Formats: sequence, C-alpha cells, structure tokens
Amino acid sequence: MEEFKSEKERREYQTEWALINLIRELRGISHKGVDTTYYKAIQLGTEILPQVFNEKSHMVQRHHEPEMVRALR
Repeated sequence: MEEFKSEKERREYQTEWALINLIRELRGISHKGVDTTYYKAIQLGTEILPQVFNEKSHMVQRHHEPEMVRALR
C-alpha cells in the first residue's frame, strides 16, 4: 500500500489514478477495443493534461521508464 506524506498528496494520487484509468479506457474505446498499457495512457495524459501530468505528477514519477529500458525495448 502506498504511503503518503499528507492527505493532499493522497488525494492528488487518487485523482491522477482515476484520470489515467479514464484515459486508458477512452484510448481503448477509440482504438476499437485494443488493450492499451498504463504507460501509453500516461504518455497521452502528459500530452492532453500537462497541468496534471508533469514532472511533479506522482504517476509520471512512478512510471517513468529509464532511458536504458526504452533503448532495449
């Protein structure tokens, strides 16, 4: 279970999580049911909601893929 420094941080994380799930579902619907990854949803979130998903975002920080991983993939 995630441990948060404050109630505000917990609420921000929950909001980001709900938005990522929404983006993931909408992306799946728009691509005619194709499953999409959370990583792709976070990437799209940074494009369409940069005020929420930026370098300070809990989701972006936790799911940032290191350069080496991207290169190997």
